[in-house]
Amino acid sequence: MLPRIFVSWWSMPVACVTIRDSAGRPFVHVTESKTLFEAVQNSIEWFRDDYWHGPKPRRDTVYEVSLVGDDRRWKVRAASVERWRKLGSGPKR
Repeated sequence: MLPRIFVSWWSMPVACVTIRDSAGRPFVHVTESKTLFEAVQNSIEWFRDDYWHGPKPRRDTVYEVSLVGDDRRWKVRAASVERWRKLGSGPKR
């Protein structure tokens, strides 16, 4: 049987989620996820955690998301992600 880390790299795409500080310097979190939304959620937790000593995201922070091996880029504001998270945690219809 393959080690879990090897299997997970095969089964899920790897995303790079970037935030920038006020000087425009990029800070990147690399994560695996099934969706771009999940990649941003993982990165929010990473950048907000106490062990992260770089810039902390705010409501106006823009997350730039790209997939490894793909030239496309997606941008989303932190406020939009917070709204999505609230909708996702509500009652199921």
